[in-house]
Amino acid sequence: MIREFKKQAKAVLFKNYKKFLPAILVFMLMNFVLTFIELNIRELNFIDNFHQDMLIAVIYLIVLFVGVPVAEVLIYKTCINVLSPEIQNKENEFFRFENIATIVAINTIPSFIQLLHNGFDSGAFYVSMELNPLISFSISILGLIATFKFFIANYHFAKEQSSAADAIKFSFSKTKKKFIKIVILWLSFILWSLSISIIWLILSNISARVGIPSTYFILLSPFGFGINFFFIPYSYLTYTLFIEKTIVSEDSNI
Repeated sequence: MIREFKKQAKAVLFKNYKKFLPAILVFMLMNFVLTFIELNIRELNFIDNFHQDMLIAVIYLIVLFVGVPVAEVLIYKTCINVLSPEIQNKENEFFRFENIATIVAINTIPSFIQLLHNGFDSGAFYVSMELNPLISFSISILGLIATFKFFIANYHFAKEQSSAADAIKFSFSKTKKKFIKIVILWLSFILWSLSISIIWLILSNISARVGIPSTYFILLSPFGFGINFFFIPYSYLTYTLFIEKTIVSEDSNI
């Protein structure tokens, strides 16, 4: 079944790729900003350059809590518009202040967990060497749980423009009995992630040999070294088809 969804997603994407470009670029740009700040976050001490460092920290939080979630909803909105042209509405009408506030509310918990993960991973949140692996592992588990439980929330809001509480409640209830199917869906994309990781390892090895700072290659990671220009819309189209035909349609037939 997942194979059919992926096949359909590819066919739809090849016919409508230009429609996805704005959403893809916004999503990757938001993650690029996060990556850039994370690379320099240890240099923020809020003493020597308090105002500048505070501004950078605020930008980081805005991108993490607002920019990335809004970009993800924009991708889902594009998927829905392409798959169901009869219900589409314009993005400039959809992204009003109240809708953006709702998106932020829906994603507050996942974004906060991501903040903790990024903080400990980058060294911004310092703990002893003994505790760091345990805390990082615990946060990673929390992140996986949040990703699973909130899996449908942004899709539901993109389609229904519901309240934050309704979108979260909908996602929690619909994912309850779909754990195995959702995990299989995620695992079906593992080769894409591995390809990006392999490219990163190759470039890191080359940079070490020729003396090029690996920072340059880290900054390319939000773009997946070019792979994400296809992988991001392809995966989200597959997610949308999976949600609509495996979860939503089953419930409508009951």
